[in-house]
Amino acid sequence: MRPIRLELVPKPRRWTGVLALLAGAVLLGDALFEREQLLQSVAELQQHKGSPKPVKAAPKETLTEAQQREHSAARQVLQELALPWEPLLATVEQAVNADTALLTVEPDATRRGLKLVGEARHYAAVLDFMQRLSAGGTLGAVHLVNHELREDVPDKPTQFTLQATWRAGL
Repeated sequence: MRPIRLELVPKPRRWTGVLALLAGAVLLGDALFEREQLLQSVAELQQHKGSPKPVKAAPKETLTEAQQREHSAARQVLQELALPWEPLLATVEQAVNADTALLTVEPDATRRGLKLVGEARHYAAVLDFMQRLSAGGTLGAVHLVNHELREDVPDKPTQFTLQATWRAGL
């Protein structure tokens, strides 16, 4: 009896390999053509490199009054963004404790100043808060602008307003 030959795996088709080879050859030819064009353009640029062309200055535009206001407002915003906000806010946050609470923080970027309004349980806590702000290293010239004992509130806290400036090194 003759053996039975079962071919479970079909024979590979040879035309797919030839097609892939042709596609690769076309892509290689295109890449070589692009390379040659780039080399020619680089050679042309190097020849013209020695003689620079004169550059014409752009004509100055005159800004309208509204554009000037918008330009100055944008410049002010950029100045505010360039300030060292992170160390400043970290110093203020570290100075606050259980005896003090801040109600408002009003930075003045143009004068490099800071106005703080808050409440403290007693006047000594205000002085301690001022000391901690000064010791933080970010703020200098911390001054008490005003303070008031709030008789209308049950715990009778001291409401205060402080003025401080950023140190020059920041």
